[in-house]
Amino acid sequence: MYIRRITLEDGVVELFDATVAQPPLKVRLEQLQASVRNVLVPAPTGKSEFDLGGTLKGVRQDGRVKIGGWAEVATKDLSVKMELRDMDLVALQPYLGAASEARVQRGVLDLDLQSDVRHNRLRGPGKATLADLEFAPTGALKETFTGVPRSAVLS
Repeated sequence: MYIRRITLEDGVVELFDATVAQPPLKVRLEQLQASVRNVLVPAPTGKSEFDLGGTLKGVRQDGRVKIGGWAEVATKDLSVKMELRDMDLVALQPYLGAASEARVQRGVLDLDLQSDVRHNRLRGPGKATLADLEFAPTGALKETFTGVPRSAVLS
């Protein structure tokens, strides 16, 4: 059977990630627009294309998510382009490092990532931009942010 398109319009998805926080961190995507095209069932051959866009809820502000690409289940090959814009770093704090590291008081992340898997080899160049970064006040002298000394990040 061949499915030309599966579409989700104005959806909401809540993900709970217990790998970074207890209780699990809730990540909420709203205004979700998604589609999968050219799906051959049950045979996993051929490229299935997909795209997804939505709003990632933040603490201080909401960010935008855009993901698109294709996957071929039979060969395990894929190509995915991801764009994150205006992502609230306060909401992403659990992903930024250990609890002993500097706490973000405010900041915004933009991320562009192109991930390709061919013949079981991953290539994933990307670019991350931090803006308006502000750390919570602290008394620690050797505090780090994602493993980098806080003073170096601020410089």
